[in-house]
Amino acid sequence: MDYCERQVIGKMRPKLLHRSRRELAKASGYSSREVSRLLSGKVAATPQSIAGLQAGINTLEKEKKETEEILSRVKQTCQKKKISLRNFAAQAGVDPGNLSKALSENRSPSAETLAKLQSALIKIDG
Repeated sequence: MDYCERQVIGKMRPKLLHRSRRELAKASGYSSREVSRLLSGKVAATPQSIAGLQAGINTLEKEKKETEEILSRVKQTCQKKKISLRNFAAQAGVDPGNLSKALSENRSPSAETLAKLQSALIKIDG
């Protein structure tokens, strides 16, 4: 890996601190092994692989932002409509413990849970 490749990969690392290589691999279309080898410098990074990793990072950041927005709306709706978290969870069809953990950022909600939360927000907010 040459100096420029190391610089580009090095700039990506801070964005990857809270993501697993498995998540990045899935989002970028590479295997976990390929991602590990690229990030460790065991294989040379090509412009195509760098673009793929960056696209994966962008996808993960977008998903994180969307998740944060949905969870923020859930908090606001519960406060504004004076709905308990347990009641909101029941209306959404999700486990109240999992919702509580997601809101406190101790657990990432699944795509299915996020879809149910969004659907409940539409029903409740009108």
